[in-house]
Amino acid sequence: MSRREQLERNLNVKKPRIALTDDSIAADEIADAREAEMRAAATADSDASAFSDEENTEPVKFERGTTQKGALCLWHRGYKFVKRRCTWFSCCQKTCQATVRLDDEQHLTGRLGSKEHNHCAVFAQQSADAGRAQIKRAIEVDPQLRPSQMRAQVRAGTADETFDQLGTNDALDRMVQRVKNKLVGNVNRANPLEIRFAPELLNKDGESVLIYDSRTQRVNEADVVMVFSHSKLLDVLRRNRRWSLDGTFRSAPTQWTQAFIVGAYVDKRMVVCAQALLPGKNSRFYREALSAIGNAVASAPARNFEKSMMRAAREVFPEALQSGCNFHWAQCLFRKAKSLGIFNLFNGNDEEAEEERKNVHRTFRKVLTLALLPPMHVRRAFALTTERAPLGMQTWLSYVAKTFIGLTQAEQRLGIVAFEPQHISFLSRSSNTMRSHLRTLSMESTDFSTLSGDHSYVVQFGRPSPAPSTPTMSSINDGMGRGHRWNLPITRPPKYNVDFWNVYDRAQAALERTNNAMESAHGQFARDLNHHPSLGAFLAAFVKDIDKQRDIAQAIRLGKIRNRRPKYVIKEQRVVEILETARFGTNKELMEVCNLLGLVMQGFVGGLHVRNNESDVDSEDD
Repeated sequence: MSRREQLERNLNVKKPRIALTDDSIAADEIADAREAEMRAAATADSDASAFSDEENTEPVKFERGTTQKGALCLWHRGYKFVKRRCTWFSCCQKTCQATVRLDDEQHLTGRLGSKEHNHCAVFAQQSADAGRAQIKRAIEVDPQLRPSQMRAQVRAGTADETFDQLGTNDALDRMVQRVKNKLVGNVNRANPLEIRFAPELLNKDGESVLIYDSRTQRVNEADVVMVFSHSKLLDVLRRNRRWSLDGTFRSAPTQWTQAFIVGAYVDKRMVVCAQALLPGKNSRFYREALSAIGNAVASAPARNFEKSMMRAAREVFPEALQSGCNFHWAQCLFRKAKSLGIFNLFNGNDEEAEEERKNVHRTFRKVLTLALLPPMHVRRAFALTTERAPLGMQTWLSYVAKTFIGLTQAEQRLGIVAFEPQHISFLSRSSNTMRSHLRTLSMESTDFSTLSGDHSYVVQFGRPSPAPSTPTMSSINDGMGRGHRWNLPITRPPKYNVDFWNVYDRAQAALERTNNAMESAHGQFARDLNHHPSLGAFLAAFVKDIDKQRDIAQAIRLGKIRNRRPKYVIKEQRVVEILETARFGTNKELMEVCNLLGLVMQGFVGGLHVRNNESDVDSEDD
């Protein structure tokens, strides 16, 4: 056999495999364990070399601290030691070789290593770390706390060195945001489609407060609608058939336009039962939110003045009776009056200007009382108030007529002239100011059409009259032969019918006349929130508010709710007494009733306010 054949034969021979018995496996494990013990012993010897000197074997008392991630750290004379392994701690500076060994973790006693620090001690760092840990603990207990409040509390009374070691306000704010993100998840995304909720954020007594999320129904659509409530609050809606619907932009997170609120009247007290985040004021968003809460059917949801919300409520609850909100009625009128500047028409210091200013406020209060009068007398009271109004309020009065009363054919044709007072007497000193203000209003307006246009008023000052003379409202009434202007037929219906915003029947029955209770309840909810808060802060506040609203409803049922303030009870009783004894036969009697009701409403007018970015009447988007 040649050598080549011998090599080929050796290559083809298969070597027998060695069977792995239990004894061989056990031998390998024992060998690995011995090798690990030898490595650990070598490491321990190297670590123990740091404590070979006798002078460092005396026990030392350390101070407890925490790292940024919440782990245990030790402090000794301004030096910080972080845990490396088991009971061994080393200096927080990477280039420093100083170490300590902790013998008793409960009493924080141990021994210092032989290596000395190669840097100076930072005594202020310990106080700064304690301050940051205090902020973290407070945020973990209540994520709704504002970072500015915690910063001020921690920085107060600290030394200059500690103040500097705490870091800048931006750094502390970012630290707070990181802590909140751990608690609530990444919910503060600019794109609502990317929001992911942590289960702990939505959990309340074992159930989720998110009862509707449009992302599960309308996939990949950016106009996200979310509805939040709880079974305890939904039960309040089922038990109480009078609902109140309202919307606010203040407490809505930045990703949404409005926070839509649904509450229930429980014995004349308001309980907020659900909140929805809407991307706009479109009726389909309201309809979507109301449908999600549709398990509880309303019989008469009280309303504020928003057409899209009214339409949605009518479509979702066709059997419900809708009624307006006296508070929002007054707010609409007040915002429009402030925007037109009617309270600043007379700025003189003489007695005549002072009297005219009072007349402006009296006229405003008389218009507010229209909601408390019988609907059949509303047009007559408004016409009589218009005839006695001071010059300069015509733009505002035309807005009231167009939006809440309705316009006759003559009022549409005459425009703002139809609302001029019938007894005009120019003041000798303030007439120039009045003409200047009215001329300013005319220059700001670019629409000189009639009231049937999109604008709420028409200004014709400073433009040549198309006719030789402008007829007055009185001459048109006489010419048509139909008597007084309030008897003329309405040719342009108002945006909101009288039956909707008038609360005379409810005042007679001592029912709720206003949604001010809803405003108050939501004001308490949003009191500790920033304007347009983050979604995490909004949800934390909502979950915290659930128990409060449930307790209010329960206390009312048990008769343990506190009594209302006497002054409000007296005012409401006074309104009821005036209406019970009122006579509306003659114009004089009607105006006397308006004057009396206006005097009672003086305090109510003082509570009206205007917020930024609020319109006089919310508009319809679609």
